Amino acid sequence: MPLPHPQTFATRRSLAFWSSSPLRQRATSIAGLDGGMVGAHYAANKVGLHGLIHHLAPRVAAHGMTVNSLAPALIGETRMLPLGPDFGGTPVPIPVGRVGRPDDVAELAVAMLGNGYLANKVVTVDGGLLPR
Repeated sequence: MPLPHPQTFATRRSLAFWSSSPLRQRATSIAGLDGGMVGAHYAANKVGLHGLIHHLAPRVAAHGMTVNSLAPALIGETRMLPLGPDFGGTPVPIPVGRVGRPDDVAELAVAMLGNGYLANKVVTVDGGLLPR
């Protein structure tokens, strides 16, 4: 019996991993869209996740499953930024004037998961850093 095409095998494994609910969402980063500040290794990882989302979404949508990604930028109160609580600025100018908060990301995540028509999207939460 011939082995399945590698792309088919990867899709089946990915679907098995994501198959417990009809609405799928993964957190990535705007680094996959703009190269980021951390390094090429981090940005390349996020680009790969974006590619996986764009590969899976059209293949599973007809089965009632939506696949999206939430791509936050600089979020404070997390280990995302190596800045102490007394740091008064941001590493890059953010149009809204502050880093994001965990609640900013959580609120959008809940809204995305509650929408069964949103599909194949990488949605940024970035305070205006990356106009799209």
